[in-house]
Amino acid sequence: MNLDHFDGMHTYSSSTPASFISRFGNAPGSNVGTGSVIGLGTGAFGLPSLCTDDLTALLPVPGSPSKYTMGGRFYYISSTVSRGCGFSFVDAAGNVIAQCALLDTGEVIATSNGAKYYSNALSLSGTSLGSKSVTVNNKVYYEFEVELTVGTGTSGALVAALNGNIVLNLQNIDTQGTAGSSIGYAGVIGASYKSGAQNFYEDVYWLNSVGTATGASFLTATCGPMGPRSRLLMPTSDGSIMQFTPSTGTSGYACVNGVTFNDTPYIEAGAAGDVAQFGLGTFSASNILGVQTRFVGHADDAGTVNINGQLIVAGAVTNGATISYTASDADQTDLYLTDPTTGAAWQPSRFSTQGVMQVGLNRTA
Repeated sequence: MNLDHFDGMHTYSSSTPASFISRFGNAPGSNVGTGSVIGLGTGAFGLPSLCTDDLTALLPVPGSPSKYTMGGRFYYISSTVSRGCGFSFVDAAGNVIAQCALLDTGEVIATSNGAKYYSNALSLSGTSLGSKSVTVNNKVYYEFEVELTVGTGTSGALVAALNGNIVLNLQNIDTQGTAGSSIGYAGVIGASYKSGAQNFYEDVYWLNSVGTATGASFLTATCGPMGPRSRLLMPTSDGSIMQFTPSTGTSGYACVNGVTFNDTPYIEAGAAGDVAQFGLGTFSASNILGVQTRFVGHADDAGTVNINGQLIVAGAVTNGATISYTASDADQTDLYLTDPTTGAAWQPSRFSTQGVMQVGLNRTA
């Protein structure tokens, strides 16, 4: 099982402020490229404008698989209209193979042969594959996963799970329709602001079964039940080096362990060569597909400010991509599909022992 894409940011759209859009960072040894964008708007591969519609930005799927899994956490704030969030599977020519969405009206729906990549008030475009009534409450996160097997006649399948429970299990069906037999692109449906409805998503992941020996369903995999698939680790202590200056107090980690964007408090690098490192919390898991680091900052200096993120594993430092900061806030993410110290798959023991995993910032200019 390969992790093709991961978006760990809380992403949202509203009339004010403009959308925050996540970028995928470099994934060493993977097919994930720097600067790819997952989000909604007018351009599939560029930074979208304010999300005032339900278009989906697509990203390429490596390997042209016929079986693919996408999942994430969705959250709804509805008022006068209803909206949905979900996933769209598209062939290499841009034709929709299948779509599946979780509607805030309390329904999971799936279609094939859709003309567009969108979720409107009560339906998806295309031919209905099936639907299921579910409970969806306002202002509650739901873990939603969809696994598609592309096939004609009775060789296709679509399975959807909500909070770890299979809610839609469509087997021996035609999921291909008039589209191609393999998946070339995929994207997130919805997550838009429109007429008072706000749909949020975060922790979105795309999983490719190409190359696996069994091709077993991730939705029922032995790695554990869904909900949540991802874990957020925040700084819990200053690490081995702390050369950034806290805006208040004496502990750098206490200034950067919030989960929302803000300028108070903060840490500041006064000159090139300054490094700040932080210890992380722990958690237990049986299988880890990838690790993403994320930092947010901006430059107050008039000159060049270049900073790269660091991932420190058992004392060994790996530098991520370099970001040239300006006066505007920018987020910086790097995705590591393997342990950079060994080149092998992540071992859960790395995360269950305090002090083994740290993150850091390194000002290079």
